[in-house]
Amino acid sequence: MIRIVTGARLAGLRQEATQSRARAVEVQERADAAYAVHQCEIRVLREQAASAENDAAVVREEAVALEKALAAVRSELAERGERLETVERELSTVRRTGAFVYLLLHHGEPHSIHLTEDDAHAYAATRGAPRTGWVRETGRPPGAVPTWRCVPFTADADTFGFRSVLARLAGGFGGGS
Repeated sequence: MIRIVTGARLAGLRQEATQSRARAVEVQERADAAYAVHQCEIRVLREQAASAENDAAVVREEAVALEKALAAVRSELAERGERLETVERELSTVRRTGAFVYLLLHHGEPHSIHLTEDDAHAYAATRGAPRTGWVRETGRPPGAVPTWRCVPFTADADTFGFRSVLARLAGGFGGGS
């Protein structure tokens, strides 16, 4: 079949073709813009994923370090608990027998309790104190606080506690000092 096309019809088809091309160019431009935005979003998401992976690695390292620190603290607490149990047993023995115990002071603060004066001196030596040359309370100048000091104590049934033997020697054991 042959179709005859008039000039007006041909002009109309040309105009429709021009409009269709313009619409195709516009749609292509919008598609290109959407693709560019999509590519930009992908790049941002990849950067965020890489940053999150780096952050996760840092957090894992910190968690490992904290777990090690926690294990060290737990170990130290266990050691201190054992030491406390030993001291409690020793104090219980001293309370029952009425014997002396020796309080080891470091810079005037209580540090540890020992059954014998030699044990206290030996323990202080492991912490850097001299093994010999310890001075009795009466042999030091007033107001001077030595680095290490060993003070004898005895059980005091009246107070359910302990009293310094030195306080008793100074006359204050039974009086109220």
